[in-house]
Amino acid sequence: MYFLAEHAHLCVRNGEAIVLDLQSGRYLGLAAVQAGSLGRYVREWPLCDLASDGTPAVQMLLARGLLTRDAARGKTARPISVPRATQYFGDWLPLRPPSIQFHHVANFLAAASLAAAALRFIPFRVVVAHVRRRRMARASTGNEPEMSAVIALLLTFERLRPLAFGRKDTCLLHTLALAEFLARYHVYPDWIFGIRTGPFAAHCWLQMHDFVLTDTPFNVEGLTPIMMV
Repeated sequence: MYFLAEHAHLCVRNGEAIVLDLQSGRYLGLAAVQAGSLGRYVREWPLCDLASDGTPAVQMLLARGLLTRDAARGKTARPISVPRATQYFGDWLPLRPPSIQFHHVANFLAAASLAAAALRFIPFRVVVAHVRRRRMARASTGNEPEMSAVIALLLTFERLRPLAFGRKDTCLLHTLALAEFLARYHVYPDWIFGIRTGPFAAHCWLQMHDFVLTDTPFNVEGLTPIMMV
């Protein structure tokens, strides 16, 4: 029995399996027959076709470092479960926008600079590990911010956004910068990555419970989550 490597993340969409490899930052697609053949070999693999020989697929994933026999260095292949998004900050806009203070500007510029530098100079798996460790440390405190305070920070970030971002900046840069900004105010949302196929596209967004911070429920509903940080 094999396990999914720690740096590999899996989802199933339309009978096909998609694997995100954090080591390379690339996605690997497995067609339905190929994906189903792995059901007898990988712990909690979500698809199973007993009539197919999974040896070639196993060897291919082993060669890519996406499978391991060592349970201590791997994990089950069970896909993640993400709360269904039903709300977004556009539904909670206050009558009067919050005032922008000096600490908002300083924290915004620091967060935007840090996010841009991290994505350019640091391996993405290291960036993800840093955000995950920070969220886990926050979870031990048990403190949950008021949603009204989170909305005020979101509106402040959006008003400051033209200082550092253009219209064509990627969702990856936007969400990481916002996550860094919110962390300075002890707010730690989930960082969710999702995909769609036909054609393939990848996207990421920030979410707290059923509340989408950087998108709308309509847009993310058509995506299949593959990783949550």
